[in-house]
Amino acid sequence: AFSVPTGKNLALRLTNQSGSNYTVRVGGAWSYCSTSLNSQWYPGGDDITVYYVSPNGSDVSGLGTQAEPFRTIGRALAAASDGETIKVMDDDDSSTDDYVENLTVDKSVTIEAEDNDGTAPQVRSASFDKSVFTLKKSNVTIRGLDIYGATDEEKAGIYFDEDSISGITLQNNRCGWDASHQNYKGIYGYSSQGGNFSISNNTCSYNLDDGITIVGDNSTVTNNTTTYNGDDGIYVSGDNGAITNNTSTDNSGAGIYIHSSDNVNINGNTCNDNVWGIYLSYSDNNTVASNTCNNNQKVGICLSRSNDDVLSDNTCNSAKYDGIYISRGERNFISKNTCNLNKEAGIYLYNSRFTIVVKNTLSNNQNAEIYLSASDYNSIAGNACSGAGGASQYGIYLTTSSNQNRIYFNQISDHTEANVKIVSSSDNTFYSPTKLGYNYNGSTVTSKNFMGNYYSDYTGGDTNGDGIGDSQYAGAGMTDPYPLKGTPDKYNLQVWWLTNPKMYRADMSHAPGTLTINGNSSQVWVADQAALQEIKFEAGDPGANTSWTGRLSLTSTSYNLTIQIGYADSDGSNFSAVGPSTTVSTSSGSEDVLFTMPALSFTVPKGKYLALKITNNSSGSETIKLGGERSYCSAPQGSQDYSLPVTFSTVTAEVEDGKVLLRWITASEVGNLGFNVWRGVDRKGPFTKLNARLIKGSGDNPFPREYSFTDEEVQSRRTYFYYIESVDIAGVKQRSQIIEVTVLPSPKETLLLQNYPNPFNPETWIPFQLSKDSSVVIRIYDLRGRLVRKLDLGLKKAGYYVDKSRAAYWDGRNEQGERVASGVYIYQMTAGKERFTRRLVILK
Repeated sequence: AFSVPTGKNLALRLTNQSGSNYTVRVGGAWSYCSTSLNSQWYPGGDDITVYYVSPNGSDVSGLGTQAEPFRTIGRALAAASDGETIKVMDDDDSSTDDYVENLTVDKSVTIEAEDNDGTAPQVRSASFDKSVFTLKKSNVTIRGLDIYGATDEEKAGIYFDEDSISGITLQNNRCGWDASHQNYKGIYGYSSQGGNFSISNNTCSYNLDDGITIVGDNSTVTNNTTTYNGDDGIYVSGDNGAITNNTSTDNSGAGIYIHSSDNVNINGNTCNDNVWGIYLSYSDNNTVASNTCNNNQKVGICLSRSNDDVLSDNTCNSAKYDGIYISRGERNFISKNTCNLNKEAGIYLYNSRFTIVVKNTLSNNQNAEIYLSASDYNSIAGNACSGAGGASQYGIYLTTSSNQNRIYFNQISDHTEANVKIVSSSDNTFYSPTKLGYNYNGSTVTSKNFMGNYYSDYTGGDTNGDGIGDSQYAGAGMTDPYPLKGTPDKYNLQVWWLTNPKMYRADMSHAPGTLTINGNSSQVWVADQAALQEIKFEAGDPGANTSWTGRLSLTSTSYNLTIQIGYADSDGSNFSAVGPSTTVSTSSGSEDVLFTMPALSFTVPKGKYLALKITNNSSGSETIKLGGERSYCSAPQGSQDYSLPVTFSTVTAEVEDGKVLLRWITASEVGNLGFNVWRGVDRKGPFTKLNARLIKGSGDNPFPREYSFTDEEVQSRRTYFYYIESVDIAGVKQRSQIIEVTVLPSPKETLLLQNYPNPFNPETWIPFQLSKDSSVVIRIYDLRGRLVRKLDLGLKKAGYYVDKSRAAYWDGRNEQGERVASGVYIYQMTAGKERFTRRLVILK
């Protein structure tokens, strides 16, 4: 009599006790042994790669097969080997716990729900002071389970804390979902040397601490829902990761907290009604883009002691303090954000330096649209600062030794105390670094002047009609000698801002970067738009107003550079030095190099690109700061002939029947041969062309035209990035913006989701999801039950209608086209025979 322990293998050993060699024939039916005892513990040997577990199974007589499953996940784990799968079944009763276990996963296995009826198996901790799943080995996948009951401090529904663990995939689990089903932490993962974690489509809500905590490099946290947690919805510490498309609301800490993390993409998240929406500390070189952070108790987006981060296209409204708050940071870039109706400031810089704040929309923030305290050397340009609702005291407010900031080309209007106020601060400049070329109010004549800001209370004249006031503007503690007579949209700037490797006309909103030119080497920047016909630049009369001007922002104060204007091919090759040039040099100057070149007659041929060439004449390298409003050149004459060969009106992607349908509309086309469709699995590339043949364009067409392409080679639960490339008759190629789409299976239930932004003024989007094809109608009622607006969306296919390109849109008007009053409204969706109702708020 003997026993084979659980997890061990029955074995046969042969010992050759003679002095001769023997050969044993193996395989087939040649050699074997047979026992007279029947054992159920070897169900198929190496042929078994999938084990089944059921509440109706047995650990005694079960074989781990679908017909005769085990009773516990632990029993299946003991039987499984690396690379195998455990299918977990439920008992069809969502009110009971299918499994009560604490599990240590020390094998690289997949544990996933065997979903027969849409009800996930429930796994409850057998002991509240232990995590439900503790992962000890890399390359584990857990998918589709409901996990709860680990409520003791620092325990979690799914827990791993190993220095070198990596390759953990957690998908479609619920680790806490209501007050009766919670953990201390929903998911907790830590690895000091490993990483590459994928956390997607999980719900981690109502937990006592964080919903999701991930510490490890190269990790992705995407499409998760984390709500009503006792601390942060999502906490991440690790480099080179991605946190995208999560919904993290109503948490007692931050919606998303990023600590000591570099090069992370934080994109497309919804972080409303938390204490902080998104909070970054000690984190550099991150991109925070296209997030919605509304109604947070303190701040929409906060950067603390973080440098070189990019914040763009975010919505941060109705916080109890600030929309965006930057504390003790340097070289951060704040662009194209919307910050309205915050109780303090739209954007607040505290003890921050070299921040670029451009092209943001800020309105009715109660204290100030932009507020600087103890902050120096910042650039504030091209922002719209409006107090038209009568709720904002100041447009721009500088205090507490905020010195040597540059503020220009902003629209500052309708504030109750002062459009600009300066207190205890000095050496701030309220106009552009150099004279800039522009066409004012539709004029074909190009003017060139220093450019200040637009102030709604400026009353001076404009005798020569060049758009610059005759007299200076005097605010509270400041003066602007070059006030704009019109709002910034009246000025068509002939200014080319440098990025890497292109330069963009009238667009200072591109993210910052640097480019190093080695000693005795050159670099060429080309315009983002080709000339559609010959463009002639004339010499004109001598003088500053007919000169090429510009600024180069360097990292050193010693340089010897030659600057040349000409034209080149789209990649900067074949540069032709037909325009003016100048050489600037010094051994101890400023990092900001201002240059002037007398106008020179030259022509940019059709199909070529206006270009700027910089040659480093010294033996050492020279680094140029790019992006934002840092480095640029300005032409002395304007041209409207840089219109793009194709003007993309919209580009959208949606999932239909497991395929991605791309649609794009062109507003106009000039000499367009056709289009290519490119796809990648990362926003930064690489991208692969999908179409074998060019999709035919419409040549010369001044009218809108719609195109489409279906990508059938996609996988479920993966995110893809696409762009459309146009090709014209000269071979000039132009890209659309990159769009992102995640391929998800059809929703299991139809839902009406919360509108965004909310509160809103004047427009909002109403997201929803459909489990089956349905005719969808959305009706908006006032609180007395009167119909305000009906949105008939027609027949919609099953899927997610969440982003702005797919969600229902309401412009805040009634059936008569009139703006409705502020207040609470009811919106109701009818989808087939189902009906759903929510509330929204208009706040003016």
